[in-house]
Amino acid sequence: MNPPIHKIALIFRPQSPELSSACKALIACFQRHGIEVCALESSVRALGLDRALACTPQELSSRAQALVSLGGDGTLISAVRQSIVGGITSGSAANKLPVLGINMGRLGFLTAITPEQLDSFIPLLLSGEYALDSHHLLQGKLEFGSVESSSADCDELESSTRESKKTNPPASSAPFYVLNEILITKKDIAGMIKITASINNEHFHTYRADGLIIATPTGSSAYNISAGGSLVHPQCRVILLTPVCAHSLTQRPMIVSNNFCLQFSVEEDSVIMLDGQERIDFRKGDTLIVQGSFPIQLIQHPKRSYFAVLEEKFGLGG
Repeated sequence: MNPPIHKIALIFRPQSPELSSACKALIACFQRHGIEVCALESSVRALGLDRALACTPQELSSRAQALVSLGGDGTLISAVRQSIVGGITSGSAANKLPVLGINMGRLGFLTAITPEQLDSFIPLLLSGEYALDSHHLLQGKLEFGSVESSSADCDELESSTRESKKTNPPASSAPFYVLNEILITKKDIAGMIKITASINNEHFHTYRADGLIIATPTGSSAYNISAGGSLVHPQCRVILLTPVCAHSLTQRPMIVSNNFCLQFSVEEDSVIMLDGQERIDFRKGDTLIVQGSFPIQLIQHPKRSYFAVLEEKFGLGG
């Protein structure tokens, strides 16, 4: 049995004023069942909601027991990012909030229910009879101006969110996290990029392609499958490497353990996209370091079947 949920925080796109009436209806539904509701200040202002609902990102972990995303899979990914921020701010991985997705988009592969199903789903939240699905994230960082990285890089990446280093580390970005994928892609429309890839400091491949997808099993059903990568069940602990429009037939998709430390460099300035939502410049001489990270919990209906969802959403086997 899971902990009962009596307090939730709503996450939705504040640039979608058309959601205002739907949000108010869902808030009323939660409150009718005695569940406390809050939402980020920016969203409250944008949609004209009750100001008493407003909270800051830093307050999420204290004012809510779960995040509820209103929208499609992209909004759910944004909610996962908010959960990570709340967990890091609280200083404990255990405080990362589970996420419930209410599908108001198109595909809704990761979301649990539709707005029409909320009234019957809330009793499961109150009783703790909902299901929790673990989805492991990928963690990455950029080391600036470092063509070769040491074997300690992944250890440094893992510990950087827990404590500051006593020695002077190479200049690097803050760690970042993705639920679906990290995409290395070219800056310009024309041409290709050359990506040098290593595993645990051993060179294993040089990609010449329009880009490279570094995906989680959760993200295997997103951009990865469109580029010809495999579908992988979310419970698998692996990393998928899928070239985008490879310039040679020898450039094939590959699946490796997420215990490995992956390192990537490029020969010309490129771009890194995080879950299709955040863009980071990736310059020649920088090193991108990627490894498996902690899990995030998605709230689902206890009778949900991953394979049934594949069949429904993708027509798999049809």
